[in-house]
Amino acid sequence: MNRTFLVAVCDDDTAVFDTITETAKKAFAENNAEADVLCFSSPGALEKEMGSRDFDLIFLDIEMPEEDGIRFGERLSRMENTPDIIFVSSREDRVFDAFKIHPFGFVRKSLFLQDIGGVIADYVSARQDEGARNFVVQTVSGTVTIPVDAIRYFEGARKNQLVYTTQSREPITINLTMKQLEDIFAPRAFLRVHTGYLVN
Repeated sequence: MNRTFLVAVCDDDTAVFDTITETAKKAFAENNAEADVLCFSSPGALEKEMGSRDFDLIFLDIEMPEEDGIRFGERLSRMENTPDIIFVSSREDRVFDAFKIHPFGFVRKSLFLQDIGGVIADYVSARQDEGARNFVVQTVSGTVTIPVDAIRYFEGARKNQLVYTTQSREPITINLTMKQLEDIFAPRAFLRVHTGYLVN
């Protein structure tokens, strides 16, 4: 099962949205991953959406009228669950300023189609190990990341499944089938001990 990354594009030039979105999706697919991409024309709009979604990656422009992308990146770096940043900018003269906040990469707009494939290949490769340690799943309240080591067991609950962890007394409700969970977790030493239970 390919990992799906939640990706944001933040750029005041909305004309680039389609190009970045389609090229990024293609590059993720070429690296055995998937990308859900949402586009925002300002840091403020993106930040508002971050209240309800945990983005894995942001393609961030530097020169924007509402807020400088580097300054926005500095604020993001102080937040919990900071997403990775890849700057996509024509301001090549500010690449060293950008790297002060430790982004994953810097892609030149003038060479976007040439550069993006290699950067995303590196990104997916770097996050594969992390994906093996964490279970990223969609719930009714949004995307949740659960450390695999913290999962005690899955319990069937009709159309949904319940995830019991060492981190909480209350289970997390997800809508994957028990068969899908077994396919994902059998290689990680989980055992289907009953029709309705998959145990770590």
